[in-house]
Amino acid sequence: MNSTEIQSYLEKNTALKWQIPKSVYEAPEGAEPYLQILRFIGEHPEFAEKFCGRLSISFAPGCRADIWREAGAVRFVKSLTDCPFLFFLAEKEGNTLKLLAALSCYDGRQSGDELALDKSAFSDLLRNQLKGIVLMSKLVRFTPERAQSFVVDVLTYFGMDA
Repeated sequence: MNSTEIQSYLEKNTALKWQIPKSVYEAPEGAEPYLQILRFIGEHPEFAEKFCGRLSISFAPGCRADIWREAGAVRFVKSLTDCPFLFFLAEKEGNTLKLLAALSCYDGRQSGDELALDKSAFSDLLRNQLKGIVLMSKLVRFTPERAQSFVVDVLTYFGMDA
């Protein structure tokens, strides 16, 4: 996608609802169009503000229920989480944060419905994304209180004290 196409896409939408089909996450460069959009948003604060908390990511119907075992899906999500402000954009009420953390940090163990996360990987992900929330909040000129509320929302989502 070129910058004109990305800008047009962002101008037409009020939220980013990415439902990723298997053919995309299995492709080695499948994440690239999404990364282009994220980079564009990072370079244009007006779009960062517009889509703050309005990004939802899911996998298309028909994908495995245990998507965290799909190497392509894990690779896809890890490439997205390299974007330091992904949690700034992510919706905080649905499953996007859970999906991003599970696929980025799953350590291969499971107890019932609960996935075990690699604590070091999760800590790194969370630290980088919380920094990204603060930096992007400054870029779009949100008040410190508003930035803090985003940080608290993420920590609360993961059951952590703020």
